[in-house]
Amino acid sequence: MRKILIFICLVIASCSDKPVNMDTQLYELAGKYLTKADFSTIPFYNKRVYYGPAYSLHKNGEKKEQGQFEFGYKTGVWSGYDKKGNLIYKGGYLNG
Repeated sequence: MRKILIFICLVIASCSDKPVNMDTQLYELAGKYLTKADFSTIPFYNKRVYYGPAYSLHKNGEKKEQGQFEFGYKTGVWSGYDKKGNLIYKGGYLNG
């Protein structure tokens, strides 16, 4: 029971309602996104998966991609944009 409570607390702590920049605030590890501030090179130590909205940017600052993460994986509808900010695709993810 205690382990479940700790897990729930970690999930809630890693949730966000404000979109974060995937390139600067998240770290990708085999398709799963972790919060960069909590990433450790020691396996299974202090790694929190990201849960919430996110986006990435082109080098010119225009939005490249935006969508939602659940338990570190892309989920739901994601949108992709070209370098001028025009929508080029919209598609769904289910657990990455």
